[in-house]
Amino acid sequence: MSDHDPGATATLSATSAISVREPRYWLGVYHREGSTLVPLPAGRPVVIGREAPAQVVVASHDVSRRHARFVLDDGVVQVEDLDSTNGTKVDGKRIKDADLLPGQVARLGSVECVVYVQNPGGASPTLLQSHDQLMRRLASEVEAARYFNSPLSFAMIEVQQGGEGLPAYRWLDALRGLRPVDLTGHYGGHIVEVILPRASADEARPVLEAVRTAVGRGEVHIGLATLGADGDDAPSLLTAARQALRSRETPTSQTAKSSPTFEGLIAESQAMTSALSQLDRIARAPLPVLLLGETGTGKEVLAGVVHRESERTGRFIRVNCGAIPGTLIESTLFGHEKGAFTGADRAAAGVFEAAEGGTVLLDEIGELPAGAQASLLRVLESRAVTRVGSTEERPVDIRLVAATHRDLEAMCDAGQFRRDLLFRINTFILTIPPLRDRPEDVPALVRHFLSLSEERLGPRSVREISPAAVDAMKGYAWPGNVRELRNVIERACVIAEGDTIGPGDLPEAIRGATRVLPTVAADRATEGGDEVIDLREVLRSQEVRLIVRAMRAGGNQAEAARRLSMPRRTLSHRIKALGLGPDDWSS
Repeated sequence: MSDHDPGATATLSATSAISVREPRYWLGVYHREGSTLVPLPAGRPVVIGREAPAQVVVASHDVSRRHARFVLDDGVVQVEDLDSTNGTKVDGKRIKDADLLPGQVARLGSVECVVYVQNPGGASPTLLQSHDQLMRRLASEVEAARYFNSPLSFAMIEVQQGGEGLPAYRWLDALRGLRPVDLTGHYGGHIVEVILPRASADEARPVLEAVRTAVGRGEVHIGLATLGADGDDAPSLLTAARQALRSRETPTSQTAKSSPTFEGLIAESQAMTSALSQLDRIARAPLPVLLLGETGTGKEVLAGVVHRESERTGRFIRVNCGAIPGTLIESTLFGHEKGAFTGADRAAAGVFEAAEGGTVLLDEIGELPAGAQASLLRVLESRAVTRVGSTEERPVDIRLVAATHRDLEAMCDAGQFRRDLLFRINTFILTIPPLRDRPEDVPALVRHFLSLSEERLGPRSVREISPAAVDAMKGYAWPGNVRELRNVIERACVIAEGDTIGPGDLPEAIRGATRVLPTVAADRATEGGDEVIDLREVLRSQEVRLIVRAMRAGGNQAEAARRLSMPRRTLSHRIKALGLGPDDWSS
């Protein structure tokens, strides 16, 4: 990648040798990681290749070290192939040198280069951030939305023409219909991603429809997801938007799919098999279940299994307690009568009545406000609901499954969660270990997601994954757990350029996860001695050392997380899991 920030919009420089009265020429370089906008000053060649001394470096295996040279001469952009292995093509024909007209494409392997002309006063070409960059920004926007209690939407856009995807560079100008605060990235293939900060679903739809109108050709497909209703973090928003893009409709916000897959329950590790060892007995007992585990570990999948194995005949309904405004949570769960509140123009049954004879999953139950906690406790004790605005009790027969990533015991101690409610919901407790604690499950999960990719994404040439890529994934911490792994595999299937997923098809964070600094124990292991080395302990010690060093240098978790290039929430979890505290970095 070049040093040019692909997320920034290029502007005219006051010190440019080109007069602002003259057109300015740009070379848009579109690769699977995003796009790079390169200025083309007259007479100054720009070389594109896989590594330095090329001015624009693109990490793609089908691009040669120095692949092609572009130069602006007398108002004409000339491209010259530099004896590359895979050649340079213009209009589908391999060339040695050729003139490129504005809008014309030169293909360097899988990389496409397009000439743009910016007239005086005109806008510069639209750029796309890389997928990794946009996911990091989405994670930041999620944190900001939660802190300021503001909405957030995320969308994926694909344009098809004649049954085939239309390359993004051919319709990027349509993205000018987005708001100035919106951010765009390149998912891979022909799909563009959009972050819409401070936009609810109702606010995001007209913005995205303006893009659809501006494209003006082909079939424009949009998948929209909103924070809370369709996902709680960046990986879940990505999953929901991608599913909506494939189904050509916006996902529902309150009800889970009736038949969730078993993808989170693949268990070859001791940690996971132990967690699931009592699943059959728990599922058949008609008692509440509390599922504990980090985001993305598969709590909803496990809840669906509990429902099906219980042989209950009613519906399985999932409610995200953190996604519903506090003023509406009780009417959502227990229903309301006509006139009970402003806007209640008719009576409506709540989730508990709708799930009669079935199972209700209260996801993120730790987010329930105090009033709703008290109402839920009454329902569990009386096995009856009272709709908002009514005094009539209605008997209900439901199985309650609660799930959370929070420490409910600590919340009880802090007065944030009712202890008597906790006693009601924790009859059976299942803790799902994070993926980083069960790396033995990664290869099996990868094989599972590869087998699903053809079913979900259509026929693909990708059939396997290289051992090096699997090793890289086994060494990664997976802050988004199984959900994040699924997202990584599905995107790798889109961007892989052969029949095998390699390390280069994985996000940068995963590719770099195995670069562990050496320790004394690790050094001994390479000296050919007979000493047995516990690799997991070596890695744990190294993690402790790096975290302590970052905390000493940064002074707080936010700065330490920045130094470690990881989300602050993940760092906080690792500090707790490793048993670290202020005494470790204050000395």
